[in-house]
Amino acid sequence: MARAGRVTAWLSLSALVLTTGALLARANAPSRGSIQGVWRVSEATRPGVPPVTDTKPQPGQWIFTARHHSVVSVLAGAPRPNLPQDQTKATAAELLAVYGPFAAQSGTYEASGGILTLHPFVAKGPAVMAPGSVHTWAYTLDGQSLTLTQRTDHNG
Repeated sequence: MARAGRVTAWLSLSALVLTTGALLARANAPSRGSIQGVWRVSEATRPGVPPVTDTKPQPGQWIFTARHHSVVSVLAGAPRPNLPQDQTKATAAELLAVYGPFAAQSGTYEASGGILTLHPFVAKGPAVMAPGSVHTWAYTLDGQSLTLTQRTDHNG
């Protein structure tokens, strides 16, 4: 049985995407009062003056098990282009347009006292999975809404 829910998450990834907000909808039946489950991005807010909220964002999925997390997300405001059929002929600009706005990481996590701590052990960006890399988030769970606000990333 699938239930819908929401998560607001702030990601700090690189110079390409400094900070991205994401509203996630739960795609499975979670444990009551737990962030465990599968969530899909259903709204994204990008910083700026003023910030821009996208209610039909590109795909993204967050998974929390009892101890592990996995995140894959397209952080672009529009669909990414396809690469040429012969990918060996793709230009640097074409590769960047496809892979630049894509984020992925997986690892372990702890959630306690309103703080979510991620320990990625594999990620698209090497700095994100470097030894000792820790990402912390403040979180609140209100019914089927989970709000995440990033406090630190791999840069501290």
